[in-house]
Formats: sequence, C-alpha cells, structure tokens
Amino acid sequence: MLQAKNIKKIYWSGSKELCVLKGIDLLIEKGEFISVVGPSGAGKSTLLHILGGLDDPSSGEVFLDDSCFSDLKENEKARVRNSRFGFVFQFYHLLREFSALENVMLPGLISNKIKKSDISRKATEALEFLGLKNRVHHRPFELSGGEQQRVAIARALINDPEILFCDEPTGNLDYASGRQIQEWLLALNKQKKMTIILVTHSQELAKGSNRILNIFDGKFAS
Repeated sequence: MLQAKNIKKIYWSGSKELCVLKGIDLLIEKGEFISVVGPSGAGKSTLLHILGGLDDPSSGEVFLDDSCFSDLKENEKARVRNSRFGFVFQFYHLLREFSALENVMLPGLISNKIKKSDISRKATEALEFLGLKNRVHHRPFELSGGEQQRVAIARALINDPEILFCDEPTGNLDYASGRQIQEWLLALNKQKKMTIILVTHSQELAKGSNRILNIFDGKFAS
C-alpha cells in the first residue's frame, strides 16, 4: 500500500550537512499497524512526514499503490492528504474558538465532497466512538489533554482515511490518558481495518502493533 525506497533526508546549515535519514526502505501493507520507535533526533518524525507527503525526501521515493507519491505536485499531494490520509500530532492543533464537533467537521468541509448535514453526523459518530458523546459541544479549553487528543483523532477520521499517521500522539499526556489513546488506536486498526503508522519514543505505546521498527541515527536497527 505504501512503500519507501532508499529515503534520505539532508538538512543544511550553511556549509554543514546534517543527514537525518540515511537510506530508509519500508513496505507497509494495507491494514497493518506499524510502530517506528526511537529516541529524540533519531529521524522518526521526519520519516513520518515524508511518508505522509508533508515533507520531501532529499533522495529516494515514496510509492502509494504503485504510483510515485513523492513526485506529485503539492496541490495533488494536498488532495491525497485530505481524502486518503489522516494525521494526529503531539500537539492537538484544535481551533480554540470552535467546539469539538466543529473542529472535527473542518476537514470534511474542506473536501467539499459530503453534504454538511452528513459531515455533522459523521463527526458526531466519530466523537461518540471515541467516548466523547457528552463533550461534542465543548471547546478545547473545556477539555482535558486526553479528550483534546481524542477530538484530534476524530478529526483525522472524518474523511474515512485509508492511512492514519500518528506523530507522538501521547507525548503531552499522562500515563492513563496515553493508555486510553493506545486502546483507541488498536480499536481503529482491529475494528475498522485502518492502516496505522505510529512514531513514538515509547516501547510501551508500540505494544499491540503488527510490527515495531527501531530507528537510530537515521537508520532502522537490524
């Protein structure tokens, strides 16, 4: 479903070269739950951003369903991200002036493919699936960190993504909230057969994945 071939990422500071990814090869099948685990600075978030089309590799290619995704123009990548991908980040990126329901509806409204009434229904169902039935009309400042992250997950689900990318989704949460997020991700994978790519520094969070890949210094450990 998603494949990375010899992905390298180099950043430059003046004449100084920093190689963050050093030739990553990865094949992800439909319905898999993959965890990429490593310390800060290992390159795991950079890899996720490249796989999700949020950043470009310095060299190498990313393929989506046998088509070269990394060669698409930015507007074409944006359409794929909106229609086929969902993203959950460490920082929730919720709009403070909007309710939980309105935050979840936003990607659906942007896609302009679904009637507003249907988007509202789907957003409500997603929030209920994540245990937020009584928080639908609350604004972010009225929610706990764990609840805000679940709103962010619901927002990522509104367009029925084929792949859910999660970048340190429990990094700002306490242990109990983190375990709850882990359970929801496992449920999405098992019940909805959703492909999930998770990057984290936590081996505990990665438990339950189909595969755990350890990354150090820009390369997968053998």
